[in-house]
Amino acid sequence: MGKKIRNSIEIVVEQFQNLFEKCLQTKDEHERVILVRRLVNLVGVIQFLISVQKVTPHI
Repeated sequence: MGKKIRNSIEIVVEQFQNLFEKCLQTKDEHERVILVRRLVNLVGVIQFLISVQKVTPHI
């Protein structure tokens, strides 16, 4: 399961980077607010995946 979580973290971090880049490039304030909310949610997902990885025994 550890390998699955690691792959999941990589996918979420990649998504975070894409959204962050889009957030930096947009001129639309409304879109920026939505993107920042999504970024905050992704940080929560990353924190959750890391915490699960720490609890899960590595086999």
